[in-house]
Amino acid sequence: MSDWKTKALAAVESGEKKRRLQKTRWGSQFHIRMTTQFKSMVWQAAEARGITLVGYMRRAIAKQVAIDLGLDWDEVIIHSPYPAPFGHVLPDDDHRISVLRERRDGQLHPSMECAPDDGTGYGDWS
Repeated sequence: MSDWKTKALAAVESGEKKRRLQKTRWGSQFHIRMTTQFKSMVWQAAEARGITLVGYMRRAIAKQVAIDLGLDWDEVIIHSPYPAPFGHVLPDDDHRISVLRERRDGQLHPSMECAPDDGTGYGDWS
């Protein structure tokens, strides 16, 4: 009877290992609740800078974190992916890096992921 439990736990652990290998370094996330009016304002501000809504919010938060913790801007923003231009999904090739990903069949294949944000572009954020 306990054999099925061992097999089930092993299968779950194997699946978790694969998911951990396939996750990018940018896998951590949280959701921000806001009114539609505030979202509209953030959207307009992001569009004015030419940056995506999420990229705008990450940079705005990073700017305040740097101020509150007394850190340099570069020490904080490097922990986020480089943002894409407004209306795009990914940044241009200059801000993407080649990585190897493990496929479900165990083989590695080349892929592109966002490079760390260097804080440049989209106006002054310092």
